[in-house]
Amino acid sequence: MHRAFRRAWIPSTEAAKTIAKRVAAITGGKFQIRVFGAGEIVPAFGTVDAVQQGTVECTHTASYYFVGKNKTFAFDTTLPFGMNQRQQNAWIYYGGGLELVRAFFRDFNIISFPAGNTGCQMGGWFRKEVRTVKDLKGVKMRIAGLGGEAMARLGAVPQQIAGGDIYPALERGTIDAAEWVGPYDDEKLGFYKIAPHYYYPGWWEADSMYSLFVNIKEWEKLPKEYQAAVEAACYEANIDMMAKYDFQNPQALQRLVKNGVVRNVRGRGGKESFVEKDLRTVEEVPRGRIPLAPCCRAESDDLPAHQSDQSGGEEVIDWGLQKSPAAAGLFQRVCGKSGYFIFADSTSFRSRSWRRPCRRRALTRLQARSRVLRERPACRADGVSRQRRCR
Repeated sequence: MHRAFRRAWIPSTEAAKTIAKRVAAITGGKFQIRVFGAGEIVPAFGTVDAVQQGTVECTHTASYYFVGKNKTFAFDTTLPFGMNQRQQNAWIYYGGGLELVRAFFRDFNIISFPAGNTGCQMGGWFRKEVRTVKDLKGVKMRIAGLGGEAMARLGAVPQQIAGGDIYPALERGTIDAAEWVGPYDDEKLGFYKIAPHYYYPGWWEADSMYSLFVNIKEWEKLPKEYQAAVEAACYEANIDMMAKYDFQNPQALQRLVKNGVVRNVRGRGGKESFVEKDLRTVEEVPRGRIPLAPCCRAESDDLPAHQSDQSGGEEVIDWGLQKSPAAAGLFQRVCGKSGYFIFADSTSFRSRSWRRPCRRRALTRLQARSRVLRERPACRADGVSRQRRCR
């Protein structure tokens, strides 16, 4: 197995080893998968070609790195202002998404298996503060997938750079800004030492699903029990990666703030909201102008209905890291329109229902309750007597 990344001590790259270990354990050591890092056999962005041609049997990567081949590659990872991690899983596993992407990947001699997710990502590190959309003009930014094309429409100059090369590029001044994953991974790579302005959320990655790509001919050679072991291991990796990020990101963000990182919410300041301009730019791209594989045009038609169906739940997730009441509204517009956003007190609502006064009042009450519970930790310790003690 060839990883698309060099480093193996962050959740997004540990998943490849998780898959290999679980397959070995399930098969009693009879089926061994060797894991190689980016550059050991082929370059980071050469893994799909390597699997297609049979140079390596499989790779663990994010498909949106290869939108240069075909825009449809983005659907397997994420789309700007797209689905969150829970919605992506629902669509892939039960909404027919897996069948659609596999029909597309078949043309590349590949079969895919969901094998990890980072959840909603951050909006990147910038050397200088970005107050308005005009400040993006000419900014050389490391950003992958269709988000790079949207940023180009805003005036930025997108660069696709492998993860291990981002820090040196920032250090040399080759790029002015970079997005990678989130606080835990970004802290490990040390971006805060060079670019102190940290923006969130990353509207181009409301989730980021990683997959195991296997050469179809090699896959068909495997016994059924080995195939089942690989599928089970990928399913575990898909759950495990998200759980690790949910645990590690809030702690890492707190450490970054202590180190002087300036957190910025996209949309604050200026006559025109940064996020609203971003969203309008993405919405200006007509569907018909995005060249998709014929078998996958149904994907772009299916996603809005699926998102609407999946956005009915209401929940508050409090990490105690961002107290701005506006954060929930920003989240609702940017991060998949429902689910969760790990860096803010956030509540999810249907986009159509967001304008209803009753929904806005409910949001205010829920956020107020969230602040009360955070300020009075004793009230959270005992669920039975909580209401009586907090009055």
